[in-house]
Amino acid sequence: DDDDDDDDDDDATRHFAHCVAPVEEIPFGFSIQAPFDVVASRAAIRHASAQNVALRREIAEAFVEAVEAYPDHLAANVLKHYLKKKRRGEFGSFFWSELRTELWERLDRVSCVPCGDGTLAAPAACLSASAEWTGLLRCLGVDRVGRRRVVAADVPRGEAFGLGHLITWLEEQEEDDSSAFAFPALGDASREAFFGALLEAEPTDWPRLRRLRLVEGSDGLRVALDGSLVALAPLFFAAKEKEKTTAPLGIVALSPAAGTNERRFAAEHGALQEVDVAAACDFLVERHASAAEIFSSSEDDSELLWTVLDLFRRRRPRDADFVELARRWLVAPTTDGGVKPPTSVTAPTFLGAASLLPEDVSTHIAKILNGGGPPFPKNETTPTRSSFLVERPPAPGVGDVSDGDGASASTAHYLEWESFFVDSLGAAPRRSASADALARAGAAYASPEFWRQMSDAACAYLGRRFDQDEEALAVARKLPASSRKMTLDRLFARDAYYPVAGAFLPYAFEEEKIDGLPELGSVGFRKKRAVLAKLVTAAFDKEGILRAIAALREADAPISVFASLYARADDLAAVFQGGDDGVVAVPAKDEDESHESSSSSVRLVSADRVVWDDDPALCRLASAVRLAPHYAQSLRKILVGAGVEP
Repeated sequence: DDDDDDDDDDDATRHFAHCVAPVEEIPFGFSIQAPFDVVASRAAIRHASAQNVALRREIAEAFVEAVEAYPDHLAANVLKHYLKKKRRGEFGSFFWSELRTELWERLDRVSCVPCGDGTLAAPAACLSASAEWTGLLRCLGVDRVGRRRVVAADVPRGEAFGLGHLITWLEEQEEDDSSAFAFPALGDASREAFFGALLEAEPTDWPRLRRLRLVEGSDGLRVALDGSLVALAPLFFAAKEKEKTTAPLGIVALSPAAGTNERRFAAEHGALQEVDVAAACDFLVERHASAAEIFSSSEDDSELLWTVLDLFRRRRPRDADFVELARRWLVAPTTDGGVKPPTSVTAPTFLGAASLLPEDVSTHIAKILNGGGPPFPKNETTPTRSSFLVERPPAPGVGDVSDGDGASASTAHYLEWESFFVDSLGAAPRRSASADALARAGAAYASPEFWRQMSDAACAYLGRRFDQDEEALAVARKLPASSRKMTLDRLFARDAYYPVAGAFLPYAFEEEKIDGLPELGSVGFRKKRAVLAKLVTAAFDKEGILRAIAALREADAPISVFASLYARADDLAAVFQGGDDGVVAVPAKDEDESHESSSSSVRLVSADRVVWDDDPALCRLASAVRLAPHYAQSLRKILVGAGVEP
């Protein structure tokens, strides 16, 4: 009987046990004709009769034989019609309940349960999904777990679908690379329901969940919480263009699209609210025996190694234990395509002069430090192999390879890396660079942008290098400042000399008489100001005053400017004694008796040819120049104290 209207009470939808004539109604979707042992009134069968119990077993066998004989019709309707429970509840006695049990026992291996794809499965091979699971499983596309089919029906002998089965299915998707399963296909509600279900997992299932790539990173890739460092907040050290580089390292930020349940799930299984550079470095050290494990012959892995180096550069190890760990754990790529410990290589740059950097390496540095593209146009003829460092040379004099024209800001980037490898990782400092590289470095050192972008660590490195390496300092002072057509040591620190000499001196960072780096005089720039003072003239010592006197003479400065300079000198007597070519500014033309010379041009004479004030005739006779008419009275004590005859 295929009629599905179980609520009707007419005979067409009611089924009976027959013994020639109907005896009693039974709770099935079919009727039974058998020689039952019935009571005298024939109103019921004897349920405890041995004959009827034997008939019950034969009925079960006959039903299963019929189902197997007609699978297209009978098998497909077993669950839908024949053994479907009445909506008004089962009725009848224990006798008929036992028949239902025997029927399902015999049907256990018979394909009679409809599946979503239209096929039939045996009850023993089914997982029954309750209504609370059905919608989520449909969205996920779960139709089988292992060899068992997932059906949206109550199969009496089928196992109920549970969270453990969902985890097993997820594990199967991990193993199947061809799986079309992807979380972005889930709607927000389904995604929340999915992670809400996972939150109910028992602690025994947690290790399995943490090994699965479930949570989505901000780069769109799913990662496992076991073996990954997941942050609930954005990674402040990973710009958008680098997220796909940090993800293969296992360091990711949770996707902004993650809902409440996904964030709760990630937090409960090891994700951190924030991941800083220190946590990222510690994670990598725990995950890999050495940074060499990250490096291989592929370009992508080389970029990963650069990212690791950048993380340690940002951390800037300070304590001795971590410095030792970093030097032992990190490796540096070499020009031969391999890697070596950083203590066995030489820095490729000399004071930021990029003499050994191929273009692809410069691009790496620019991307990491500047967040942009290459610092100069790409040259297709350069090697594509990233090689930041070279082996430590056995002796000085190794030839240099110049890179292309780079921006001034790139020199600050190179100097940052140089300071990291030399100061933190123990790489040997380079001792020279090509002329072209030094010329570019000089232009950078004379650029405001270079000093603005210089980090505190690079500034400290440069100061120590100048203090410990006189040869490097001498080379740096002679770097050509191309914009002024002079070397750095001929420029003056504006914050020191401008109040004294005004616009008559050539200053660093000055363009068209305008200060290009006004913040240099601020408190925050005092460390950089101290380093800059080693390159340009900033002190009023003997060398500084003599250099300023020569520059003022070339600029045809008035005597009043020279007077201000003399008043500011730390040791004017030493200046006057050491100035062989003349150090005292006097009018270029000899004065007459009235001392009314109006010329602003000056000449320099030695201190033994001047006198503060004396008889004009005697001065002319002795070829001496009187200073009193040209200098303020307040200068008399200073000049006389420096050796000028009264």
